[in-house]
Amino acid sequence: MAEIKTVSDLVSAWGKPSLMAHAIGVSAGTVRQWKLRGAIPAANWASIIKAARSETFAGSKVAQITVDTLHRINTANGAA
Repeated sequence: MAEIKTVSDLVSAWGKPSLMAHAIGVSAGTVRQWKLRGAIPAANWASIIKAARSETFAGSKVAQITVDTLHRINTANGAA
């Protein structure tokens, strides 16, 4: 299982922007913008982690998302 290193990796692991958006309660356009910017606002991290913990992602790399992961992928792009 490859490590999630970027916002793009995270969105890809989720499947597609619309699936991620639906799971966390934002628009697909918002997720696409995060992917383009390479950053996710910290205000959205809790909803991402909560959705990633759902049974849908059990055993997947999405289920491994933590605050540290989100911080690292945002910092890697200079966005933290």
